[in-house]
Amino acid sequence: MDEETLKELNDQLSEHERIGQDAVKKAQDDLRKKGLPIVYCEDRKMYFEMPDGTVLSREDYYRIYENPRPPVGVSR
Repeated sequence: MDEETLKELNDQLSEHERIGQDAVKKAQDDLRKKGLPIVYCEDRKMYFEMPDGTVLSREDYYRIYENPRPPVGVSR
């Protein structure tokens, strides 16, 4: 490929990357406004970023939010 073609491809790639990053940022902002967690996967582990910025592991998230109140007569 000649230099001009490589530059055009690089410019297109940069534009696509910018569009993707903008879409992710918008989705994250929408989730925060709705009070919903943003879910990430890193090294095959799932993390939840809560609207207040707290990051929880999958286990902690489900421990806290799946059953937030113990049944009557059961203490934590």
